[in-house]
Order: sequence, then C-alpha cells, then structure tokens
Amino acid sequence: MKTAFVLLLLCLSAGTILTTAPANSAEPVAETGVPAERIRPLSITPSNPIYPESLYSQGVQGTVDILVHVGPDGAPSDVSVQQTSRSAELDAIALKLVKGLKFGAADDGKTQALPPIVVPVEFSRDSATKLSEKTCRDLNIDVEYQKRTFPEAMPQDLSIIKLTVGMVFLTNSRQLGGDQLVNASRKTSAAAKDIIAVCSANPDANFLQSFQALVARP
Repeated sequence: MKTAFVLLLLCLSAGTILTTAPANSAEPVAETGVPAERIRPLSITPSNPIYPESLYSQGVQGTVDILVHVGPDGAPSDVSVQQTSRSAELDAIALKLVKGLKFGAADDGKTQALPPIVVPVEFSRDSATKLSEKTCRDLNIDVEYQKRTFPEAMPQDLSIIKLTVGMVFLTNSRQLGGDQLVNASRKTSAAAKDIIAVCSANPDANFLQSFQALVARP
C-alpha cells in the first residue's frame, strides 16, 4: 500500500536539501512482505565528490538499488543492497549515502513510520550539460567496461547512448513532424548502433559530432 511522502535528501557534500516525489513504477516486495515504494533515482555524476575519479575515469558506473527500512524518527533503521551495480565500491558509496538520508511524511508534516522503500542510486559518467565535451575515447572506455561487467547487455543499452538518443529525439520533435520525424527517429536508432564502431576507429573524434554526422546521413 503506497503512502504519500516527501524524501528529504540531505546531500552530504553540500548540505543541500532537495525534495523528490515518488516514482510511478512496479513495487518490489521487501522481506517483510510489505510492498516497497520505489522513488525517483538519485543521480551521481563526476561533479559530485562522492564519486571517485579513480572509478569514473575507468568507466565504472551503474545503478544500485538500496532497500531502506525507515524508523519512527524518519531515519533509516536498516539499509541493504537490493540490486547491485556490480561494483563493490559503488555499492558501498550508495549505502553510505542512503544511510544519511532523512525521511518524513508529507501530509501533516509529522514523522510517521513508512513502509520499506527502494532508493535507486545512479552513478553516471555523463550528463546532458557535458555531452558536447565527450570524446570517442571516453565512449570506448564505457564500452569496454560494459563488456567486462555487463556482458549480456547490448551497446545501445549504455546510458550515454540512451541520453544522446533522447536529446536528439527531443530536438527533432520540436523541429519536425509527421513522416520527417519518423524518418529522423529511424536514423537516430541506426546511429545508436553504428556509433560504437565509428568511435572505435576514431578515438580522438568528438562523440556528439560523430553521432550527429551519423544521423545526418542520407
């Protein structure tokens, strides 16, 4: 049973308080048998000091799902990794981060006992604001890490590819319509498949420019 609440994220590095609404998604079930509310992910990029350069420079990234039991004071009484990122270092960072969060009820401002929740912590080397700076060499690092860590995944599953496809589609949807938009979407999907080979052959090229050149093909 879902309970409306506000998650107060106490950012350990800056002391900033953010408000995040619950995400609409399937509810995992905690060991207690009570459905666990899944909230919107916490996004961690290299600009956040808790994400070590020793990790992101080697392509280490992924999502950790943290299962949280909240005590009557609004603080986590127990946290555990429900779904690993397949990096022990990222899992440990996510656990430490979530242990420092504070939870509270939204309706009357009073602290209440909440059902278990799942806090996804996404570690990503890339962000929309830095996309134009990414090189093909950086993408190649992403690809190699994915091959080692997620051998069952497809190259198009890379978060950077999904981010780029989404941005290109958003731009096209504002400028195009009808058959033109459909055609542009097909070209974008084809570029998502071909960019891996292009960047592998041209590591010094700019990633976004290379992707856009593939989309612009006749």
